[in-house]
Order: sequence, then structure tokens, then C-alpha cells
Amino acid sequence: GGAGAHQGADAPRSPVLEKLPLLALAIASSAIGVHAHRAGGAVAGLDAIPLAERLATALTSYVFYLKKTFWPFDLAAYYPYRGDSIAPWEIAAASVVLALVSLVAIRFVRRAPWFFVGWCWFLGTLVPVIGLVQIGLQGAADRFTYFPQIGLFVAIVWSAAAIVNGIPWRRALAAAIAATVLLGLTARAYDQTRHWRNSEVLFAHAAEVTGCNATALAKLAAYHQARGKKWLAIEQLRKALECEPDNYLSFVIHNDLGTLYAAEGPAFRDRAIHHLRHAIKNKPPVFRPYFNVALLLAMDDERLEAAERYFEEALKRRPESDHEWRRHGPMVLTSLGDVLARQGREDAARKRFAEALALNPAYDVETARESLKAMRLPPASEPTAPSP
Repeated sequence: GGAGAHQGADAPRSPVLEKLPLLALAIASSAIGVHAHRAGGAVAGLDAIPLAERLATALTSYVFYLKKTFWPFDLAAYYPYRGDSIAPWEIAAASVVLALVSLVAIRFVRRAPWFFVGWCWFLGTLVPVIGLVQIGLQGAADRFTYFPQIGLFVAIVWSAAAIVNGIPWRRALAAAIAATVLLGLTARAYDQTRHWRNSEVLFAHAAEVTGCNATALAKLAAYHQARGKKWLAIEQLRKALECEPDNYLSFVIHNDLGTLYAAEGPAFRDRAIHHLRHAIKNKPPVFRPYFNVALLLAMDDERLEAAERYFEEALKRRPESDHEWRRHGPMVLTSLGDVLARQGREDAARKRFAEALALNPAYDVETARESLKAMRLPPASEPTAPSP
């Protein structure tokens, strides 16, 4: 009885069974990640990205990552999501490549099991990031391949070892090829570091090598804006709009353009209103763009009713954070009260001023109203600037 128990304890465990706890942890981690992204509105539903488009993205993503692994040129910090712009021939070519390599792996599974395992490793571990579940706006990322590439290198290294098979001249040739490849990759890595000097170089390079990249151009605009180069920022944002970004990115770009134009003074007021109205076309759940439009409209006595409507929309979208609303809410309420007072609705205006003070008793309503009055300058002739 004791010997039998001892033998049972030493019996080899199933390689599949011993991996099940790890599989359970991986599934749980993936589920938590997807849930968190979905809660933040980053996961696109089937109504936004149809299944056929997802499959096309998945097929071409595999070949994209294969190409970047073996020909690491035109690497970028951000690759835009291509979606329905993928050409039919690209889908067909990707399908042929994947089918051929898979057939080779299956055909030689007994003679070269490492090739089959490595190829399956690559295909399987890329599944979460090839677009079947689309999270965010990016279409690909070089970092997604770090783990899947292990499978490719297993297939290559073990296959090379089998071909060499102890034959001296083959070993020498394989060593020479490996050394050449490593030297080439070292040179590429060194060259690639040139593009990481700062955000300007990084995103300018991304825009150059990926074609129409609205996100890279918007990041480039933010870099210029932070350094006071407003017209350079506006130029990059206008280029980003030409890339026809999706709804969220379009909101960000139009909002930034509107804010930049508004800062240039009364001469650019109508341009600012135009872009800010575009920003709220899809009814974003944040108050700031509505507030900005309302402020600009309120500078014109003939647009007070429209300004009032936008201020009310801003109030409907107050932040969830009470702390943030105590910072910004008094200005929104005071601005609305000022518009109401200018329309002769004194009781409604006093109510809004009281609400502003209730949010922040230290807030100076009268000083804020004087600031709003100072903003209402007559439009001046438009200075020379890039065309919108």
C-alpha cells in the first residue's frame, strides 16, 4: 500500500493539466482588462466596427507583424487604425501567406514539431491584439509582438539547428549569417533611437512613415502648443482633420482648434465657434466644449439666447468629481447668470449667482462678471495667419 502511494506521488503530471491554473489566470486577467476598457468607453462594439472589418484587420495584422519582425523599417510610435481602408488584395495576400505557412507547419509537424509549436505560439498569442476586440484608436503597436515573437524565433532557431546538424561548414555558414543579422539589427536599433529624442521628432516620424496619421499630428500639435507655437499647432491640427479621424479624435482636434483660435482674440471668434460646434456634434459627455462655445457666443449681444442654451448643456454635463466641479462650476454658473442679466432676466440671473456662491463661498462673482465684460471687445480686422 505504501509503495503504491509512493508511486502515485511520483507519477508524472499531465502537461496539459498542469497548465490549466495558468490558463485560468490568463482568462481572468483578460476579462478584467476588457471590462475595464469597456467601462471607460474604449472598446468598440459591432455597431461601430462590423465583424467583416475585424476579420480583415486580424488577417492583415498577422502579416504586418511578420513583416516588421523580419524587416524592421518604418517603425512608428503610433500606427492608426485602418479599418475599412484595407484593400481587398491585401486581405487576399495575407490569407495566402498565413495558409501557406500553416500548411507547411502541419505538413512537417512530426519531422519539425518545433516549427509547428513556434508558429502556433505566434498565431495564438497575437489573438488579443489583432483587432478582433478593438480597444482604442490604434491599429497596431510594435510592443504587441514582444511575446509572440518568441514563437517565431523558436521555429527559426530550432530549424536552423536541424539544418546545420553538426556539419562544420554549415555551422560556420550559420554563424556568419547570424552575426550579419545581429549587426544589421544593431544598426537598425541605433538608427531608430534617433526618432526618440523628443515628442516633436517622434511624432513627426510617425506621421511621415504611416501616411495620414491624425493621432501623431495631434500629438505634434500639442508639442508646439505647449511651447507657445500656436500657429504651428493649428497647422498640424488642420492636417489631422484631413485624415478624417473618427468621432472621438475629431472631437479632440476640433476642440483644440477652437480653443487655439479663441485665444487669438475677437478676429478669430467665428472660426473658434465653428470648430467648437463641430467638437460637440456627437454630444460628448464633458462640459468644457459647451462652455467654450457659450463663452464665445456670449461676447455678441445678438447671440445671447444661443449662449444660454450652450451654458445649460454644459451644466447637464458637470464632472462626476465634486472637487473639479467646485473649481469650474462657479464660472459656468456666473457666466450663465451674466447672460441672463444682459437679457433683463434679473431673478434668474441672481439664482445662478447664488448657486455659484453655494459651490464656493470664496468665489468673487462681481470680479468674474467684470472679467467677462472685458472679454466683450468689438471684432478687429483679422491679422495675417494661415488659412483655416
